Amino acid sequence: MCSAHTHKGFSIGEVLISSFVIMMGVVATSNLLATSIGDTTDGRNLVIASQLAQEGAELVRNVRDNNVVNDSPSFNGFPSAGSTQECSIDYASALSCPSSTTPLRYDNGFYEHGSGEDTFFRRRIRISVSGSGEEADVESTVVWRRMDFPSSCTFGERCVSTQSTLTTWLEP
Repeated sequence: MCSAHTHKGFSIGEVLISSFVIMMGVVATSNLLATSIGDTTDGRNLVIASQLAQEGAELVRNVRDNNVVNDSPSFNGFPSAGSTQECSIDYASALSCPSSTTPLRYDNGFYEHGSGEDTFFRRRIRISVSGSGEEADVESTVVWRRMDFPSSCTFGERCVSTQSTLTTWLEP
């Protein structure tokens, strides 16, 4: 006796449920991927901004050191004693007070104010020279994807800042 085998398929309800489950997995995975890419970009911008802020403070220190080597007063070209000014500086240009509000430009691997392609990074150097003229507080702040410098500099504000205090070199 020959038995007839009947092949049973999936019902439309089963197909719809399994399609829904698969789609939810695809949507969740793509959402996770998009969030991950955004977080990676934010992290990259934070690293670049942190290095640009540190570079700003180091460039100001370099100006002070070069002044001494060239037999000039330590803070030659800085704001006058007892004052605070916002300045700009990059590896290719001198300390400029008051500052430029233009974005930094990217040219041949360097960020500068001169030539190159505009970026969304802005750097402000705030220099406060003590009344005695023997110390200068240097605050280097970098913001990205914004036009202003917030009062509180945090990652959430897309802002990083570094501070250092420079002293005059002792004259022999």
